[in-house]
Amino acid sequence: QTSLAIDAFNCSNLEVDGIKFDLSSLKLQNITEQEETFPTFTITNYQINLCEPLPFDKKDSNTCKAGTYICQIITNKLAEDDKSPRVITIRPIAGVYDDGIFKPVIALGPASNKDDISGPLLMTMNGGIYGEQKQQANFTFICTEKDNVPTVEYNNNENTLIIRWETSAACGQKILEDKGMSGFTKFII
Repeated sequence: QTSLAIDAFNCSNLEVDGIKFDLSSLKLQNITEQEETFPTFTITNYQINLCEPLPFDKKDSNTCKAGTYICQIITNKLAEDDKSPRVITIRPIAGVYDDGIFKPVIALGPASNKDDISGPLLMTMNGGIYGEQKQQANFTFICTEKDNVPTVEYNNNENTLIIRWETSAACGQKILEDKGMSGFTKFII
């Protein structure tokens, strides 16, 4: 496992166990789910940015605080066409706040077959607090040719957002090491 401080976290140049990943194409994602909760509709919106904090407007009270990378906002409304939903929850799940430290934990899962250069890329981001409970997000990035919308599920018992993301960004490049006469060099294949 690799843990990175905020100044070392670069989503376009992650190296784990000799494999390089570029997740910059996944920055700033909005995922919205709507559920009928008679007599209302409940809407859960996840704002996710793996690369930098979400945009913040201090005039907008219906947003997570500055420094948030992952935010959950839950609203409800009386009818599907209701233009002014009521905000129920604003939950910062991950981010860099007062201490200035942001430490995603990154690892590789087991390969699914012998042809894979690696298993899924696993990442845990934390830092958010909601109702005095520490929050975190657990990502599983699966290598696929076609990018898909991530699936999300919030586990209330563990205060954890679980994200499964099938994307070409999870297809890492193996780094070859050449220890020639001039010293140590890395090559990406």
